[in-house]
Amino acid sequence: MNTDPVEVFRARVAACSPRGSCAASQRIGAGTVPPAHLAEPEHLADAADAHTRSGDLELAAEANRRFHEHAADLADNSVMSVTLNQWWDRTTVSTRHTIRTPRRVEEVDHEHRLILDALGRGDASAARDAAKSHILATRDALIALNETLNEGDRP
Repeated sequence: MNTDPVEVFRARVAACSPRGSCAASQRIGAGTVPPAHLAEPEHLADAADAHTRSGDLELAAEANRRFHEHAADLADNSVMSVTLNQWWDRTTVSTRHTIRTPRRVEEVDHEHRLILDALGRGDASAARDAAKSHILATRDALIALNETLNEGDRP
């Protein structure tokens, strides 16, 4: 099995479908998930941002992971939740590296807020688009980081 984190991000993009990652938004819009349940992912987004800005990348990556896990749990899709956990097991280290770049510090927090805003409005399309953009931006940051590291290995 390929454990390349870039491959994991490709799979996560593929999972951004109306029946996958955005089920949480549809459930909130339909009134089956109380809007108060968004308080925890908002708190986790705040924690991820605070830890990232303070330089504690281990805690930042953990809060980031918990943010995404909680959002997946809102969808009430146990298969997606288990799958996301497995993907996170493969990308936690790379997440610590990509969130340390100054540009990504600002972008990640903004991307999380776009996802939360769309979920809060029950806008499945906007939630899906925001999640997909976030995943692609993180994947691109990882690819750029890998290219930079590989350049350092060249004579």
